[in-house]
Amino acid sequence: EMSVSLTAREETRRLQAINDRHGSEQQGVQEAHMMQAMEFNSAWSTNMSEFEKQALEIEERLKAKHAAEFAAFQEQLSSQTQRAYKFSRELLQLKKAMETLAKQGKYDKAHELKQKAEQLEQWERMKLDNDLKTHIATKELQLRQQQQLQLDALRRRIQRGREEHKEHWLLGAQRLMQSHRNMLADLKTKQALENVRADVAVKLDLASSRAGHARAKSRTNYSDAKPRA
Repeated sequence: EMSVSLTAREETRRLQAINDRHGSEQQGVQEAHMMQAMEFNSAWSTNMSEFEKQALEIEERLKAKHAAEFAAFQEQLSSQTQRAYKFSRELLQLKKAMETLAKQGKYDKAHELKQKAEQLEQWERMKLDNDLKTHIATKELQLRQQQQLQLDALRRRIQRGREEHKEHWLLGAQRLMQSHRNMLADLKTKQALENVRADVAVKLDLASSRAGHARAKSRTNYSDAKPRA
């Protein structure tokens, strides 16, 4: 009986050792997964930082290009608009009539026409100046709008790239998680099979130990039962 008890305790220790090893193996798989996840997230974070850096550089280059284009455009408009005023036919006729009256010695009438001409010229100068400012402002606005469209298009492309990066990260994270699940499932399947085999081996060892003990006991009893000469 003591032999059977010792065998049972030994088998129990063996099963416990197997269980401890299985727990350690599963913990090892979990820790390896955590390390892979940390490395994956670190690599993705670095990748996204580089993406954002490049995106900012591209946007800043486009803004600098737009600023240079706008400055050159303003200079071009300024050179094109530096010309003499083009007055109306009415004003030109007033000035001509004024000169004619002055030559004829009709200074009073010439003075009246001069006042009218000056007032009309002042009004036409203001109108031409305003028209020119409106023309320049319209052209500048058109260029600004065109540049804004270009900038918006660039930002949309950058956002699409950003979303694609996030999709790649999500797919990678899902694949990593699925790989971990598969590895853990395979390990647990192998461990379960080992447990079954170990359990069968323990039962066979215990049965063998009990059978041996029974045979030894039977021989002892038989020996004690034989008549003495």
